[in-house]
Amino acid sequence: MIFKEITIQAAIFDMDGTMFDTERLRFTTLRLASAELFGETISDEILIGSLGLTARKAEELAKSRYGEHYPYRHSKTGRRTRAGTYSQAWGAGQEWPE
Repeated sequence: MIFKEITIQAAIFDMDGTMFDTERLRFTTLRLASAELFGETISDEILIGSLGLTARKAEELAKSRYGEHYPYRHSKTGRRTRAGTYSQAWGAGQEWPE
């Protein structure tokens, strides 16, 4: 492929956190959303256990720990908005909330 008169021999696509620590952002925003929506931060055990699972299986895992009323889908939807807010703050040099 030629891009701006330079022949590109290969490309790397980072889909799983190989080059960028995307899981840290995901875990942080899910913890914040869980605390806000459920009143309790989702545990590291559940977050790590959900890696590689489908959304349905990850929801089942969370609900097995926190009960059927755990707002898993809402925390995922909410985190999209929060992720933008937190990543903007992080890019501006602000500290991540713990």
